[in-house]
Amino acid sequence: VVNSHDHYDHSGGNHGFDEILHPADGAAIDLGGRTMEVIATPGHSPDSLCLLDRDAGLLFTGDTFYAGNLYACLPGSDLAAYRDSMLRLADLEDDLAWLLPAHTPPTRDSALLGRVAEGLGSIVDGSATGFAARSPFTDGLITVYEFDGFAVLGPPR
Repeated sequence: VVNSHDHYDHSGGNHGFDEILHPADGAAIDLGGRTMEVIATPGHSPDSLCLLDRDAGLLFTGDTFYAGNLYACLPGSDLAAYRDSMLRLADLEDDLAWLLPAHTPPTRDSALLGRVAEGLGSIVDGSATGFAARSPFTDGLITVYEFDGFAVLGPPR
């Protein structure tokens, strides 16, 4: 099995497998008639990755991308790395038929990748406006940044 990252909701069932792969960025995984390219996408977590089926135009994004709340408020999250990862994925926009995220329905709107990269960039450069909210995971606060089609939940300011 290959995990998109090491958060419990993605790796909690690892005990049921004999082999857990930790492929490096750029590695090719041969599935017998289908090859998945590993793209390291740190940001949501340090070890986040996406899997790209270049021939079919499919990008399995894990928690790196989905149209909804993007969690960058967790231990190990890094907003600048997240922005850089999304810029890398946005370069693939024209080659993608489907984005296949872990927690939301698939979408054909690959332009969202660029919009997320821009949104994260505006958070990193300080030009985005966010508001304080209670964390869905702890008793602490987070900052919520709302954009068209998604939101970023970041660390408190």
